[in-house]
Amino acid sequence: MKGIIRNIETGDLKIVNGTLRLADITEDVAEVVMMSAAGELKHASLIGANLKMAVNGRTDPFLHGKIKQMLKAEMVPAQAVKIINNEIIIEI
Repeated sequence: MKGIIRNIETGDLKIVNGTLRLADITEDVAEVVMMSAAGELKHASLIGANLKMAVNGRTDPFLHGKIKQMLKAEMVPAQAVKIINNEIIIEI
């Protein structure tokens, strides 16, 4: 998926030579879906895995399915979502 890329460190839009940069943003969208909580995204209020709250907590057994549904709703073509030893692997 192509779109406006952002600076990974600050989250600001990336501007080069006075113009916005366009590139593949699939990984950015996946990161936003995983880190945001439900209600944070105005255009999709039900999307957000809220992984910040899951740190050091119990893992929802249905989390991988929920993440895959959320990614699909945001047009990220995730083939598989796996949770292995508290690490989430998304195959695109």
